[in-house]
Amino acid sequence: MDVNYLRRKMSIKKWIVNFFTWMFCTAFGAA
Repeated sequence: MDVNYLRRKMSIKKWIVNFFTWMFCTAFGAA
């Protein structure tokens, strides 16, 4: 396994989690 590939995959996963967290916060804040 390539370490750089694994690290990039994890960073993308983290970005997606942050994005969904922001979406939920925005949705509940606007509601």
